[in-house]
Amino acid sequence: MSHEEEASSNATSTELRAVLLGWHKSGKTSVINTLLGPDVTVAVSGQCVKKEGRVNGRKVTLVDTPGWWKDCSIRDLPGLSKQAIMRSVSLCPPGPHAFLLVIEADLVFMEKYMEPLEQCMERLGDSVWAHTIVLFTGSDKLINMTIDQHIQRGEETLQRLLQKCGNRFHVFDNTNQSNRAQVFELLEKIEEVARQNCGRIFETDPEVLQELQGKWEDVQRRATARQTKVQEERSIIKKKASVCHLEELRVVLLGWVMSGKSSVGNSILKQKRFVTGKRTAECVRECGSVAGRNVTVVDTPGWWKFFSPELNPKWVQDKIFGSISKCEFPHVMLLVLPADTSFNEQQKRVIEENMAIFGEHVWRYTIVLFTWSDFLGDALIEHHIESEGEALQWLIEKCGNRYHVFDNSKVGDHTQVSELLEKIEEMVAENCSFQPGVTELYEKKTKPQLHLYNEDQINNIMKILKEEWNRRAKKFQAKVEKICSEVTGPPRESNRSMTPPLKFCSEQEEVPDSPKMFESECEEHYPVEKQVNDNLTKQLLTLLEREWNRQETMVMEKVRATLHEADQAREASKEEILRSVAKVLWWLPGCKNEKDTCKHDEPTELFK
Repeated sequence: MSHEEEASSNATSTELRAVLLGWHKSGKTSVINTLLGPDVTVAVSGQCVKKEGRVNGRKVTLVDTPGWWKDCSIRDLPGLSKQAIMRSVSLCPPGPHAFLLVIEADLVFMEKYMEPLEQCMERLGDSVWAHTIVLFTGSDKLINMTIDQHIQRGEETLQRLLQKCGNRFHVFDNTNQSNRAQVFELLEKIEEVARQNCGRIFETDPEVLQELQGKWEDVQRRATARQTKVQEERSIIKKKASVCHLEELRVVLLGWVMSGKSSVGNSILKQKRFVTGKRTAECVRECGSVAGRNVTVVDTPGWWKFFSPELNPKWVQDKIFGSISKCEFPHVMLLVLPADTSFNEQQKRVIEENMAIFGEHVWRYTIVLFTWSDFLGDALIEHHIESEGEALQWLIEKCGNRYHVFDNSKVGDHTQVSELLEKIEEMVAENCSFQPGVTELYEKKTKPQLHLYNEDQINNIMKILKEEWNRRAKKFQAKVEKICSEVTGPPRESNRSMTPPLKFCSEQEEVPDSPKMFESECEEHYPVEKQVNDNLTKQLLTLLEREWNRQETMVMEKVRATLHEADQAREASKEEILRSVAKVLWWLPGCKNEKDTCKHDEPTELFK
């Protein structure tokens, strides 16, 4: 045995250290629970989580990391998550022997997943691949097929990923934690990685780790300071103002598409009154009794996350501005922001321009409501605010440091709703209800605005965006129909009168999906739009892909969850399964027929 091999053997004989990487819901935390046994449990976290245990007499250290959405750009990953992934190696000093890249075994690995994955992994350095093992989870879902057959029959992209990792992979069945053979075999493969790297662990520049740790400590300090400031300000309001339990509260929900506004409305009213996952062309007003109050909630059409308000259909701004008349002037405008995505200067500018239709003093009546906080795990919302940077901090300060957070996974938890209503009442004690100034709004509507595009450009851009959205919509429908058919099976002739065929939208609408847009497709689908100019067209399609991917991901999570429930109900009748599948219909976006005109003031169904 050579000196290097002996060093490798000694390094791994007493302890093995590994960092787990992967996207949301890939099964990372289940892997840790399987590896370390039932005595060590791990919950989802927005930060890195270090867990230790003994396996077959050896100390094993595992570090779980925040996940990312598999088909969304790494640019849209929150700063908190990006920082945590970079710091992960410092939690298992002097460094990990291996990285476990966790992927679902039955996943069709698409090309669009590769770029975010590579970007996320390579934030740790190019050498990360020499220490990486692909760990497939959910092997029980591979029907009549081995993992080798799945890889051979699968996409070329998956084979390319395995080649980057030296063709190292392992398979786990997390439903069979008593199978310790799969655990021991994985540990042997981690040892083999160390031997292949001549006993060298994965190392990061100490100065880089020190800088990252310093930034994290600064985030923690500022987060604590913000928490203290909010508590002090609320105490002052309670002392100097008459905060009382209002008998009536009127709330308007604002935000970009797929931010979770409708879910917020349902949480506040404690009933499913708003349809989630589908954008309508109208404001929707619902009322209910909540904790002894009559609460009115008005949901509004969402605006684009990445595009200027100029590119919103005119009816969107008209309906949003008209929302204040739906509830006889609201007490509060809830600006809904998802906490599972980034917020930068672009989003700040979009929100500022969209809110401008209400006048400058609207900010005195606005509370920022963060949704999807369950993806932050045990991290505080203040950690998210401080990690994102100046743009989000500006927005919070603009709203008088008023913010709240909803955990979408805690549907039955009414504490978060009660706390929100208390914050609204404290704000009302200072401001009364929101009534936009007539003079200010008149000046706003008549004052010449600075536009990025002329009218012809806007019409051309809106046409491009609509046609591309519809193109993706059609492909998405085909994907969902295929998934549904796999659950329900082919319809039987005798049951056709009892179970009508699935319809994914009205006859006037088209329906959804999304593969990656290549330059050749740009030329094929949009030769007419040369007047807008090629570079601008490509920029628009890139932004639209980011808009689309997040929304498709959110919808597909709901689709898979619903169909999984149906699939698990083995004893359910065909009609019961179809009723479960029918839930999918509410989450599918609709689009107007392509033969309709493409004017930018025309209501077009999009995601919400």
